[in-house]
Amino acid sequence: MEEVHHCKLYDWLVQSNTIQHCQKQIDTSKTLQRIRLTVDTLALLEFDSCLGNCLVGNYLLFCKLTQEVLFEVFKEALDSVNQLLCVIRPTATLTTDSHDIMDSTALVSYWARVIAVRDPVSYTQSTKYSCSVDSCSGSDDSSHIRVYTLRSKESDVISSNLRCSFCNETLYEDISRRNIGRRMLISVQLLLKNEHKHSGYVHCTRDVIVRDELINQVILGSRIVIVGLEYTKPNYTDNTRRKVIEAVNIEQLSPPLPHLLPRSIRDIYSVRETSPWQLLSLLSFCITPQSVPQGAYHTLKQLLLLSLVKTPPIQDSSSPLYLATAHPQHSPSLNLLLQSPDTLLSARVLTVMAQLADFKEVKGMNTLCGSREGDTLHAGLFSFVEGGVALVGDVDLLKKEERVLLSTTLQNRAIIIGKKKTEIFPLKCAVWGFQSETSKKSVTPCSWDIVYKVPRECDELAVLESIMEERNDSLLPEVDVKAYIALASTLTAQFDDSCTKLIAGYCQASKSVRYGSDCELPPHAYYTLHLLAGNHARINLRDIVLDVDAVAAIKLYEECLLSSQYYSSVDLKPSPHINLGEEDEYLGECVDITMEQFYSKLVQFCTTHVAGFTVNNED
Repeated sequence: MEEVHHCKLYDWLVQSNTIQHCQKQIDTSKTLQRIRLTVDTLALLEFDSCLGNCLVGNYLLFCKLTQEVLFEVFKEALDSVNQLLCVIRPTATLTTDSHDIMDSTALVSYWARVIAVRDPVSYTQSTKYSCSVDSCSGSDDSSHIRVYTLRSKESDVISSNLRCSFCNETLYEDISRRNIGRRMLISVQLLLKNEHKHSGYVHCTRDVIVRDELINQVILGSRIVIVGLEYTKPNYTDNTRRKVIEAVNIEQLSPPLPHLLPRSIRDIYSVRETSPWQLLSLLSFCITPQSVPQGAYHTLKQLLLLSLVKTPPIQDSSSPLYLATAHPQHSPSLNLLLQSPDTLLSARVLTVMAQLADFKEVKGMNTLCGSREGDTLHAGLFSFVEGGVALVGDVDLLKKEERVLLSTTLQNRAIIIGKKKTEIFPLKCAVWGFQSETSKKSVTPCSWDIVYKVPRECDELAVLESIMEERNDSLLPEVDVKAYIALASTLTAQFDDSCTKLIAGYCQASKSVRYGSDCELPPHAYYTLHLLAGNHARINLRDIVLDVDAVAAIKLYEECLLSSQYYSSVDLKPSPHINLGEEDEYLGECVDITMEQFYSKLVQFCTTHVAGFTVNNED
């Protein structure tokens, strides 16, 4: 039976060009040849079901067969099959929901989230033993090579009680031939089907052993797919046994992205062909989650929509969004602080809007950034919402040290865990919070990209109740809005010179006008405006950020400054809500007229206060 598997396995290795890949990994200067192979499980099943079932049902046997076949291929460069070690990395197929294959050689596959990691430690990958009798065959380079195999112990590789298989004399280790690898223990939260109910899922934790290059795939708080062998391991502290997974492959889990516009958004999206500004306003009006009716908090919902659009990591130092932070390859995100006389209403608005993305609240979380206990790092709130929203709630309820840590995280755009021994991770989520406008606690507002203060007269209950009575029906399903935001987040936009020049001119002119007053421009305004403009282009599904996107970004930013500083350098009037009977003024062609007028006023403002200012716009 194994001969048949050998022939089929050789045919598959030839057909998939795997042999050429293995040949590049052969290094004749080393005693042990460690060859790593990534195997597409579905492709192998399609090629031969017996081989595929062997991989999934008996992983260790498949590794042994592959090792024997490759030895026959490369036996001119090797003296013994003991000199070859095959590390098979199979891709995930279906997730595992039952525990019937516990302590077997069958592969399991789980979706999981990393909640804690320990510091890596060393282990022995392989070592070479030689016989104490020089004339014995056991003293050559191809004999007595001991390697680590899955579910084995360190004592199985390193031992002082080994005997030569040729003369039964004592073997001694050649320490110069010892190969050291890295091993790390992580804790993950698995998503399993609830076996006691007909539907639904339950979460359970599991320890996972990760070795060597797979450690690079582990990021605290990230979602991953684990493929490995599951078994029980004795817990010597309480004489029990615990379930452990020995990982053989780890892949990053990415949500499926839509390739087409959702049906309910196609008609709204069609306005993009004739107007560069109407789409965001229409989306803000048509999104009607519970307790946030159409027209209510119109400006705030536009800001939150732009914050929901994810921006890919910026690695180009010439990009306006590049920021020299503690972690250079960060993912830019718009962090927003909402100030309102009614914190209960603020919490309701932010919570329902955060439901349009993957979000977590601070409730139930021990820390915002995470913590270190000995050699173990525990994930915090920010690590659990990669690409989503971290809702910290009322920042006034945070402890003083948590507020300081929050400000440091927002300023550096990085998660810093630990005090004496620090670990730095990129901040890959948007952070939303709120506080009372009368709060006297320091939260360092300058660390937030956007601080929006809801005007007191716009929080009157009568105004909101009148809007809610007339507008209770949602025009866009929540699932379609989520799909559209996910689609917009996949785009990588390039900044046009007209956009950069307009933002730079506005910042320079605004600084000169506000200088020496209590209404100075925030130091990160240039960065925030580029982020707003870039997300405005992406939400319009454009890959180039134009001057029209800069105009939309500056108008929204001016409204934020006006709400908190009660001063607008371009004489802007606030429009927090769309009141009854004013829909056409904010949703139709009047939007283009209003924005064109603001564009002209903005250019005139920049020309007056910045010498030699030009946008180089042909329109």
